[in-house]
Amino acid sequence: MEDTSGRTRRISSYAAALAACLVLGAFPFLRQEPVPLMWAVDLGVHELGHMLTMFWAPRIVAASAGSSMQVAVPLGLAAYFHFGRKDRVGLALTLAWAGTSMANVATYIADAPYQQLELLGGPGGHDWAFIFGPEGLNNLPASGPVSTAVWIAGAALLVIATGLCAHGIAGEIAAWRREHLERARIATLPRREPRNPVLVLESVEAASTPDDAAVAAVVAEERSARLARPSQ
Repeated sequence: MEDTSGRTRRISSYAAALAACLVLGAFPFLRQEPVPLMWAVDLGVHELGHMLTMFWAPRIVAASAGSSMQVAVPLGLAAYFHFGRKDRVGLALTLAWAGTSMANVATYIADAPYQQLELLGGPGGHDWAFIFGPEGLNNLPASGPVSTAVWIAGAALLVIATGLCAHGIAGEIAAWRREHLERARIATLPRREPRNPVLVLESVEAASTPDDAAVAAVVAEERSARLARPSQ
């Protein structure tokens, strides 16, 4: 049966990840604020998306590449942790990151008709105002439903992330309880002596307890005596 310390470490990891997911989600979904420090990471990934597409892609694709990259990077890491590492804690944290990124993107999309957010590129650099504006899709009212859909998808990712952590904690506790009950059941079973010690205990080294070792030693001694006795 498994060492208790290993299970305790896993429960602690799940609990810490659950707390981190809740804290990450509280900023964009409850307080309507960017996650401290994480906003800088998101901004860097966002600008990287523009840089990778600005010289070759159509302008509408390059404009959307920033927000797309901002969500694709944490989702790609989530896929790596799930398929490559089988790491549920890493999967949960990266899904929570993707959820918060989608919440920020939803806020950006919703601002398209108003352009009130302070942007790195200054006035005129609003990606989603261009995408939904006259030079793009020419459908600014659509920014509202799209923003809502992205926000809901981000919230769903956060729920999945917290659910993975909670499920991991519950699973570890349930496994510990099953092992505890199994140990208690085994402890109540009567101990049965082997009927044929010659077959069961082949040597002293094979014995699992001091009593069995003593029996094995006696059997080995008797066998040696019989072999040393001259035949009639």
